[in-house]
Amino acid sequence: MRKVADELLFNSEYNLSSFLGNITKHLKTQPDFRPDAKTVVEKISQKSRVLYFPIYEDLKSLKLGENESKSGTCLHIVWPHRWEHDKNPEAFFQALYRLEADGLEFKISVLGETYSAVPPVFEEARSRLKDHIANFGFPLSKDEYHDILRSADVVVSTALHETFGVAMLEATFLGCYPLVPNRLVYPEIYPVECIYSTETQLYKRLKRFAQYPKAAQEHSVSIDFKRFSIDNSDIFFK
Repeated sequence: MRKVADELLFNSEYNLSSFLGNITKHLKTQPDFRPDAKTVVEKISQKSRVLYFPIYEDLKSLKLGENESKSGTCLHIVWPHRWEHDKNPEAFFQALYRLEADGLEFKISVLGETYSAVPPVFEEARSRLKDHIANFGFPLSKDEYHDILRSADVVVSTALHETFGVAMLEATFLGCYPLVPNRLVYPEIYPVECIYSTETQLYKRLKRFAQYPKAAQEHSVSIDFKRFSIDNSDIFFK
């Protein structure tokens, strides 16, 4: 017996619209028995809804606390992503190389899981930026990971592919100022002031923060974290 879903849930408007927008392209690859793409899109659209990734319950259990480094004179930049090419580490490190060439003071924490094939750019960065490294590698525990996020001033994403971006929200909740690219799910979640469109813009934002760390340390970002709650599932599951 063929089973058909009653409800389809996506973790963001971006992923919902991307899925619907690619149905026609996908169906065109079928050699025969090709259904009417417009009808398929309409039927799926009617039963599709967005339920944001439910991270709020975990976030609100974390202690914000006081952190002396938030008033430090050296900008602390964190990059909390998988060490793979789809996270575009090249763009992140290029921005840092430019900051170093400018003679600016900053420190970095490059976190995230590694797999069998680590892009060589990480080893290069470890060598070239050795005088700026606060943390480089996957933390030993969640507590250590969260402590590093608390100590950082700015969190950066350079991702080319991202299904949602939990690490960025965790860091933002724990007091980091987010800098995110103008693509993927990011414009849906973050205020326009946190979005950059080019790698040069990313560099310029980081340069300003490195020159004036308080601009990042004292700037609060307006995000309603309660949107990312399991409580919102009530509208779907009753």
